Amino acid sequence: VSDLVGEKLDERHVAAALAAAERATGMRSEFAMLVPSGQKEAERLGYLLLLEFGPSVSEGARCAQYWAESVEVELQRNFHYAHARRLGQLEPVRPVRVRKGARAYEQARKAEGARAATVKMPALSRAQKESSAWWMGAVASDE
Repeated sequence: VSDLVGEKLDERHVAAALAAAERATGMRSEFAMLVPSGQKEAERLGYLLLLEFGPSVSEGARCAQYWAESVEVELQRNFHYAHARRLGQLEPVRPVRVRKGARAYEQARKAEGARAATVKMPALSRAQKESSAWWMGAVASDE
């Protein structure tokens, strides 16, 4: 569960939101993960949607934005998330395109001591256990 300001997002809901985004946009991602972002003292809180599309997807930035908007709609089905957004406590989901996102995630988990065979790709990154910036090295160069 991710709870930046009381929104209580869980893995199942986020996985459903990602699946709904794929259906709504008609664009399949090779990697998609929601990551908590920001610190209460320093910047606005919210979630980043890390996305990687295959070479068959043109206009990746536009596709990523469509995905983020679709995920945002689905997350707002959660009363607590929608309430935090209405109060301005959370920013809308922001897309970040990455390259080799799954590999970067697996390497970060292994660096924390996980064995490769035990690493599972979640829909929602757990910031408390994972380095909050594990994905920074995977950001697509055109971001």
